[in-house]
Amino acid sequence: MSIFFGANYKKSELVHNLAIDLVDLDRGPVGREISEIIMAMPQSMASPTWRFRADIRDIDQARRYARDDAWGVLVINSGLSGRLASALTLGTDYDASLALTMLKQGAYHPMAQPLYIQSTIAATASLVSAQVTARQLAEFKATANATARASANPHALLHPISMATENLGPYDFELGTLIPPLTFLLMTLCLLVPLMMSKFGAFPLYKRAKHLQIYAALVLVITGLCAVFALFGSLVFLAFKGPHYNTQRLGLPITGGRFFQLWSTYLLTLLPTMFWLKSLSLVVPTSYAAVPSIMTVIPNMCSAIVVLELCPPFFRWFQAMPFFQGGMLTRYVISGAHARLGENLGVLFGELGFSLALLFACTRMHQHNVVAGNVDIMGNYTVSWSDIIPRLRAQSAAMPAERVLEQGEQPQHTSVLPDLIPITDEFSTHQNSMRNETVAI
Repeated sequence: MSIFFGANYKKSELVHNLAIDLVDLDRGPVGREISEIIMAMPQSMASPTWRFRADIRDIDQARRYARDDAWGVLVINSGLSGRLASALTLGTDYDASLALTMLKQGAYHPMAQPLYIQSTIAATASLVSAQVTARQLAEFKATANATARASANPHALLHPISMATENLGPYDFELGTLIPPLTFLLMTLCLLVPLMMSKFGAFPLYKRAKHLQIYAALVLVITGLCAVFALFGSLVFLAFKGPHYNTQRLGLPITGGRFFQLWSTYLLTLLPTMFWLKSLSLVVPTSYAAVPSIMTVIPNMCSAIVVLELCPPFFRWFQAMPFFQGGMLTRYVISGAHARLGENLGVLFGELGFSLALLFACTRMHQHNVVAGNVDIMGNYTVSWSDIIPRLRAQSAAMPAERVLEQGEQPQHTSVLPDLIPITDEFSTHQNSMRNETVAI
């Protein structure tokens, strides 16, 4: 729990690490006024940072940027100044919701975006509307032209600025934050039972089978179990969507391809985690079997729940956790937003290769300890760690005859009665002398 509370330490003082982008597509007097109001607002450590983006030229570019890279984008729509001026002078129809557009997606992090980003944008839009309204009323009162005052659209005068919302990544349901980590947690806990039982049940095999056979069998069995439970996890999410699985309710429609992507994501997240846990379970005594599980599961769960930008810099190592990368990949598959395929797949495949190498070394070490009698059938060490290294040196110096025969060499036998060797040589010499005397006679 210290990891979880440490990751959330002074979280409210790190909200400024989140950024909201402001895009002015109007480029008129009203757009410049709104931009100046927003950028002149006082910044604090407990609120997101506003950034003005002058390089975005159209709404489609803004949508792509908001869907793939941004926490949130507030767009001042094109033609706002002309529509508002026409409504105030000529009395034309005016829709205040066309003034601003909030581009949102919940796949970046479904907890931080509604809690900090979207609420800040909504509050800022209300503040902008109030200030623009106050400025227009002051100018309206100072206008001496009665015709202009009579023809002004009252709705545009009193409510000139409103905001519409466009959801580019449908991942804003209530359980969006917890679905990936809880799914990974339940699958991992279900897989821990057969992994621990295999440590006890496979004890005789370590004395009879070769190391490569044991290693290949473990890889195949763990991969098969992970594939089955990944399928169960994918079916659970499909059941969570219910009969509306082919609609945008609770994420994008689940097609055959998206279901396969979800299953592959769960499988690729489970494999390095379970290979890592199996490796540690082979070398850790049974009485401490819970230690690697706790040290693996809790950091993974924390990395998938907390907002990394709101954590102290020490916790940047959360990015190396399988649950962190698997959670990001799951949110992308479900919502289609915030794609980080290179980072996610690169880290997961790297962890998979490392865990396979670790499993190879740990199975080799465990087999040696079993054959040497250093561990019992329950996985507890029968010798202390200080005695293992001298025993390993003695065993490597005295190579067993069976291993020599496997290498195609002839075993070197030593006499079990070394004291009889002089007697045997003397007796052989005496026999030879008697034979020579007989031949002479």
